[in-house]
Order: sequence, then structure tokens, then C-alpha cells
Amino acid sequence: MAGRQSRRTSSRTAAVALLALGAFVFHPSPAAAQPVGCGAVLTEDTTLAADLIDCPGDGLVIGAPGITVDLGGHTVSGQIIQGGDPGQVGIDNSAGHDDVTIRNGTVSYFQRGGVHLAGADRNLVTGLDMFLFDEFGILIEGGSDNRIAANTPQAPGTVGIEVRGGATPTTLNNVIADNVVTSSSSAGIALRSGRIAGTVVEGNEVTGNSNEEPWGAAIVVAYRAVDVTATTVRGNTAYRNFGGGVFVGRAAEGTVVERNALRDNGAAEIENTGDRTVIRSNTVDSQIPGSTTVGVQLNIGSRNAQVTANSIRGASLAGIDDSGRRSDIRLNIVDGQYTAFPDDWAGWLAGIAVRPEATGADIEGNVVRRQSMNGMVVGGRNTLLRYNAVDQTLYGDGVLVEPGATGTRVERTVATRHRDDGIDVDSAATTLTGNLATDNGDLGIEAVAGVIDGGGNRAARNDNPTQCVGVTCTAP
Repeated sequence: MAGRQSRRTSSRTAAVALLALGAFVFHPSPAAAQPVGCGAVLTEDTTLAADLIDCPGDGLVIGAPGITVDLGGHTVSGQIIQGGDPGQVGIDNSAGHDDVTIRNGTVSYFQRGGVHLAGADRNLVTGLDMFLFDEFGILIEGGSDNRIAANTPQAPGTVGIEVRGGATPTTLNNVIADNVVTSSSSAGIALRSGRIAGTVVEGNEVTGNSNEEPWGAAIVVAYRAVDVTATTVRGNTAYRNFGGGVFVGRAAEGTVVERNALRDNGAAEIENTGDRTVIRSNTVDSQIPGSTTVGVQLNIGSRNAQVTANSIRGASLAGIDDSGRRSDIRLNIVDGQYTAFPDDWAGWLAGIAVRPEATGADIEGNVVRRQSMNGMVVGGRNTLLRYNAVDQTLYGDGVLVEPGATGTRVERTVATRHRDDGIDVDSAATTLTGNLATDNGDLGIEAVAGVIDGGGNRAARNDNPTQCVGVTCTAP
């Protein structure tokens, strides 16, 4: 009996030892730094032990899923200066391997681009310093749930970080976050072609874009794309780009542009031609007179845009410029005074302009102040102005309804301290109801014959003692 018990104990001890050995064998320690050469096809976790310089083709090629490529702080560089292979890429995952991590080093001087993912899912590209490519810094072409985070593409070619629809029907749920893109030639970050859905562009900084292509901007959503849906552009900073800040193209639907900080970009800070775009809680602050032409521009083709709770300062032409259909513009603050030059006021067209091409605009609860020309100008069809406050213009009117405008309603709007009239209506197809006009340089309200007087209009302390023409006003 004692012998059998001893043998059982020995067997249990051996089994425990074997299990421990198995655990050791099947759970290896992280890969040590490895010597690899230019163009190496990597099929296991790899950490570089040295720089790879002047690679004539690709720098490194991903050859298996689920691996980590750690550059170990080293540099992988190509031959763009020497005229290397036109197709060379720094790190190439165009084979579409999933669950790959690429991190921690420098990728530079490759003729085509820095990192290329094609048809790959759940890749992470992070912590790369990048410099000098011809086409792109980082390209996602097809594939879903990839994350491009905390990289610094400098002079990355046409686009710093680009997403394209690939061979699959839709490129889904990719995240571009916390990158710094400097001196791209057309766009810092762009969603350009094919079908793309659910992209998040968040917390990035884009500056120095030179805008060599007419579609260029710091961040581009849907240029030459078939269908780009449910994109979120949130919390980014874009400044001193030759083109605009954020451009949303015609193929985009349901884009949200929110809480971005935009300043001193050379075109519209936010430009939209898409459908159901939400533009909210962004800050536009032009510090250089004349650098920003328009704060928010809604182009012909823009439909059902919501422009809400934005702060726009120093746009030289207009704070909000609407040529779209059924635009909802409310609770914005549009200020023509420059931050750095308080004696200079912008807004040489208007704080808010509704162009003749626009129809069905609903403009409510906005504050417009310190514009060089007019506070609000209406030239479109079926525009509703309600509960707005328009204060101080250097040369024009608070609210100007142009002769070609039809179906305009101006209701419960306050117009004060304008060089000319508080409210000037040159179209008889207008209804004025419950407005207040005070302390203006000419009349409180001047309306052409035939304007519909909805009653309740008030005026006082305007320089013209008549106070109102074309409607009846009482003292406030």
C-alpha cells in the first residue's frame, strides 16, 4: 500500500512539472530585437535592432496576421531623394493581414508612402514619426476597425492620412485619432473614394497644408467617393492651412462636425455640400485679418444641414453663408471683431448671409454683432428669421431683405446700433412681426410698400424721427 501511494505521489509531481513546462513552452516572452534587412517579410513579432537606411524597394512587408512590428525607436528610410522605386512603401500590409500592430519609430523618404493597409482589419499604427512621401503618409484602403493614432506625418505628399473604400462594399469604423499632420500638399486627413462608413476623426492637429488640389482642406470628407456615411469629425485643431478647415463633399450623408478649433485657414473653415450634416459647437477664431473668408459655408447641394451653437469670429466675408436647402441655423454667435486686432471688424457681406439659391432656411436664436457691412442679408426663398439679436454694423443695416427674396418672415428680432437701418426690407413678399429696432443711424424699420405687417413691431431712439416706414411701430 505504501509503495502504491508513493508511486501516485511521484506521478502527480511529474504531471505538475510537465504542466509547468508546457506553460513555459507555449507562452514565450516578447520577441527580442532582431536583425532584419530592407524588404524583409515579417511573419512573427519583430523588434528592430538597428536602422534600415536607403531601402531601394519597400522597407518592411507584413507577412502574417496577429503580429507586432516594433521599430524600437529606429528609422526605416527609402530613396525618394535618389529616385527610388515609384511604388515603394515604408511598411506594407497590402496583403491585408488582420490584427497587426506597427509602432514606435521613424518611417521616412519612401517614394509612394509611409504605411499601407489594404483590406486589413483591426490594425493599429501608432507612435510613428514620418517624413517625406509623394502620395500618402498612411493609407487605409478597405478594411475595418483599424486605428491610426499618435503619429506625426510631415510633408507626407498629397494626403497625410487617407481612407479609401476598398474591394469590399464598405470600409467600416476606422479611427484616426491624436495625430499631428504637417505640410501635406492637398489634405491633412481625407476620406476620398468608394464606400466608407462610421469613420471617426478625432483629436488631430493639421497645419501647413498647401492645397495643391482644388478639393484640398485640412480634413476632407467624401471627395470623389460613392457613399460616405456616419462620419464624425470631433475635437480636431486646424490652423494656417492654405485651403479650408473641414470640407464635407456631396457624397457624404450624416456627417457630424463638432467641437473643432479652426483658425486662420485660407478658405471656408467648414464647407458643406453633403446631406444631413450636423455642424455644432465648433470654434472659429481668425487672428489674422483677411485669412478666413467664411466661417461656415453651405453650398448649393447642401441639404438639411444643422448649424448649431458655433462661435465664429473674424470671418472676412461672412460668418455663415447659406446656399443650401432647408438649412437649420440656430444659437450661433457670429462676431466680426478680430481677437488680435479689436479695432478691425470683418463681415464685408454679412454675419449671416442667405443667398438667392437658398430655400427654406430656418435662422433662429443667433447673436450677430460687430460686422463691417450688414448683420444679416436674406436673398433666398421661404426664409424664417426669428428670435435673433443683431448689434452694431459699421456701414450697413442690421437685417437686409433683398428685392429678389420671397416668402421671408422676420419675427421677434432685435436690431440695435447700426449705421443705416435696423431692419431694411426691399421685397414686398416679406412679413414683419414683433421686431424691436433701437439706436440705429437712420430708421428702425424701413419697408417697401406691400410688406405684410404682422403687428407688434417697436422702434425707439433711431436717428430718423419717423422711426418706421412701411409698417406700424410703437414705442417699446
